Amino acid sequence: MNDTSDVDNSVVAQQNDAALGVQLDDGDLGKIQALLFGSQLSAINERLTRLEQKLDERVNHVHSELHQHVDRLSTAQQDENDSLRLEVDQVRQQLISSDDAQESAYTELMKLIQELKTKKLDRASLAGLLGDVAQRIDDE
Repeated sequence: MNDTSDVDNSVVAQQNDAALGVQLDDGDLGKIQALLFGSQLSAINERLTRLEQKLDERVNHVHSELHQHVDRLSTAQQDENDSLRLEVDQVRQQLISSDDAQESAYTELMKLIQELKTKKLDRASLAGLLGDVAQRIDDE
C-alpha cells in the first residue's frame, strides 16, 4: 500500500511540476526527486495559484475602478460642455440684444437728423435734443 501511495504522490508531483515548468527525470531518479521535492513543488504550485487568483482579482478591481473614473470624467466633461454651451448662448443673446439696441438708437438718431434737416432749430434746442438722445443711449 505504501508503494501505491508513493506512486500516486509521484504522479501528482510530476503533474504539478509540469504545470510549473519543472521537469523531473524519468525512472528511479525521477521517483526520488518526486519523493524529495514533490510536496514542496505542490505547495509552491498552490501558492502560485493563489497569487495568480489574487492578481486577477486586483487587476479586475483596478479595471473596474478605472472604468468608474473614466465614466465620472466623461460625465463631468459632458456637464462642462453643456454649461459652456449655455454660456455661449447667453452671450450670443446679449450680443443680439446689444445689436438691436444699437440699431434702435441709430434709427432714432437718423430720424432726429431728418427732423433737424426739415426744421430749423436754435442751438439750445439742438443741445437739448442731442442730450435726450445721449440719455436714451445710456439708458439702453
